[in-house]
Amino acid sequence: MASSLDLLTLIEVIVTIIPVFLLAYASYWAFSVRHSLAVQLYRNQALGIGLVSATFALLVTTLYANLSPTIYGDFFFPLAVLPSSVTFYWVDASVLASRRTDPLLRDTIHWKSLRIVLWLILIVLIVVYFIAVTYYFVTGSSSPIVYADLIIILIPLVSAAVAIPIISRRSKDLSLRRHLMWFALFGFSLFVAIVIGGVLFPSSQPTFNADSSILVGFMIGGYCLYRSARSLVPLNRISLEEAK
Repeated sequence: MASSLDLLTLIEVIVTIIPVFLLAYASYWAFSVRHSLAVQLYRNQALGIGLVSATFALLVTTLYANLSPTIYGDFFFPLAVLPSSVTFYWVDASVLASRRTDPLLRDTIHWKSLRIVLWLILIVLIVVYFIAVTYYFVTGSSSPIVYADLIIILIPLVSAAVAIPIISRRSKDLSLRRHLMWFALFGFSLFVAIVIGGVLFPSSQPTFNADSSILVGFMIGGYCLYRSARSLVPLNRISLEEAK
C-alpha cells in the first residue's frame, strides 16, 4: 500500500512539473529570441510572450507547491492577478500593434473602444476582489463576490481567443500571423480547460486547482507559448531546419 501511494505521489509530482517546465522553457525561448531580433515590433512581442510565460510558470509553481493559501476554499488565488493583468496588457498591445500590419488599418471588433470597457471591468474586479480577500482575512467570513476571480482570468483568455485570430488573419506579416495564432491557441486551451474543469468537478469552483483538465490546459498552453515565441524567428535556411 505504501509503495502504491509513493508511486502515485511520484506520478502526481511529475505531471505537475511538466506544465511548469513548458511554461519556463517558453519564457526562456521568448527572451532568447528577443535578443536576436532587430525589428522592434517583434522584440516587443517576444517580450510579451516571455512575461506571460514567466508569470504563469510562477503561478503554477506557487499553487502546486502549496506556497500560497487558498481564498474561500477552492477559489482563485490573489497571485493570479499578476499573470491575468500581464496577459490582457499583452493582448491589448498586440491588437493595437498588429493594426499597423493591416493594409486597411481596420479597428478589429471596435477594439479601441472595447479595450477601455474591458480594462475598467478588469481593474474594478481586481479592486473588489482584493477588498473581498481583506474582508475574509479580517472577519473570517466568505464574501458574496464569488465569481470575480474567475472573470479576472477569463477576460484576457477570451480576449486572446476571440480578438487575436481576427487580427492575425488581417495581418500581412506572415511571421506575426503565426505568432499571434499560437498565442490565441494558448488562450483557447486554458479557457477550455477551465470550462471542462467546472463541468467535470461541479462540486468545486472551476478555477486553478489540481484537476487533471487544468494541468492538461497548462501543458498545451505552455507548448503554444513556446511555438508563439519560435514563430518570431525569421525563416532563413538555418531557422527553417530548426523549426521542423
